[in-house]
Amino acid sequence: MSPGDDISSVWLTIQVLENETMADDQHGETKEVLQKAKKIDPDWSLVLGEFKHVRDENFEAFLISVGVPYFLRGLISGSTPTVVVERIPYDDYYYDHDIKHYLDDEYMDFVDVEAKETEAYQIMITSSTFLSSHLEQFRPGYTFEKMDRDGTKSQNTYVFVAPSVLVQYKHKAAYSLTIIRVFDEEGSVTTIINKNTGLQAKRFFDRVN
Repeated sequence: MSPGDDISSVWLTIQVLENETMADDQHGETKEVLQKAKKIDPDWSLVLGEFKHVRDENFEAFLISVGVPYFLRGLISGSTPTVVVERIPYDDYYYDHDIKHYLDDEYMDFVDVEAKETEAYQIMITSSTFLSSHLEQFRPGYTFEKMDRDGTKSQNTYVFVAPSVLVQYKHKAAYSLTIIRVFDEEGSVTTIINKNTGLQAKRFFDRVN
């Protein structure tokens, strides 16, 4: 069974996509999911690891929908990224101790903050191709602002909505995305939803280790 065909995919279809159409405002679905998901513990045996890209569905159409130029579209859609997902404990030197990295906004009301700071962790996702490497480091449930590779800012919130389902909410001035990563023993599937157009794309990855 491939990732996306299991119970997590059923949840993805019923819950996430339902929230996409029923949200009262731009951030409404984020609040709703955070409320439901704040006590979920990830299944690290499935989430962590190295994943190799194998195929896409509708990905070039997605790149067009967010305004990626023709030349860059060819480079991106023709690449085969390797993605590494790591868990960084609080006492690891990679841990980001700068609290200014995170925004003080309404999402904080829904975060199940650890009783002891030493129990905190962050996740680091590194995506590498022959052209470049991109690193994203975050603490689930906390919103942070970053400068994207297109030179514009975005606000991002990651949250586990099931032990093997990680959802990212990305809000930019030009568009908003919901990015859903489903993990299993064989690999992962990333579903990208353009909130402005409703267009969906998928990227499939096999597990390397």
